[in-house]
Amino acid sequence: MNHHEREEVLLEIEVHISLVIEKAEQIGLLLNQGELTEAYSLLADLLEATHLIFKVFENFDNYLGGPSNELLELTDNLIDILGAIEEAKSTNDLITLKEGISIYLVENLQEWKDKGLETYFQRLSDQSHEENAKAEK
Repeated sequence: MNHHEREEVLLEIEVHISLVIEKAEQIGLLLNQGELTEAYSLLADLLEATHLIFKVFENFDNYLGGPSNELLELTDNLIDILGAIEEAKSTNDLITLKEGISIYLVENLQEWKDKGLETYFQRLSDQSHEENAKAEK
């Protein structure tokens, strides 16, 4: 996969993050309305999509030589949030589930969208410049 293709993947991930944020907000509304069956059915898809986004970021980290400190913090927060959501679901803790999805997951994914993707684009650009400089020598 070349530099341009990696940038395209990041742009696609940005769209996916936006869709996951919308889905999280929808689940939060359903939980607030007491529509638990529908919220739980959407929750499984939400968690799966979030895990897939996380896997893509892991692949980028491996390609770029590991995550930056900022990305490491976002990753740790996402792992904690997903764990809390999954635990709240399994124990039927609706308050924690609502907060975990409506507040913490949405905020974390928004940070990934705003800061995380920007960091990846910058790191890809830096790497591309380094490779071009080496090729010119």
